[in-house]
Amino acid sequence: MAEYDRLAGIKGRFVRWLRYEPRADGDVLTLDADEVAEVVEQLQYAVDTILRQRQELHEYRLEVRRLNMQLNRATR
Repeated sequence: MAEYDRLAGIKGRFVRWLRYEPRADGDVLTLDADEVAEVVEQLQYAVDTILRQRQELHEYRLEVRRLNMQLNRATR
């Protein structure tokens, strides 16, 4: 659950940044080098997490398929 919350937080920050609109005084969103590095690190974490979860799901599906085949053989 903590991992999900972290990913949701990362998503929320990016949505806010993407939706940022200049204020009436002309202020615009700017990121310094540290903020860019943080954004890249957060994106890398999110991508790594998604890829790892995708692999875990694939392995789970293979195991379910294997068990299903085993069950089918046993009930014949």
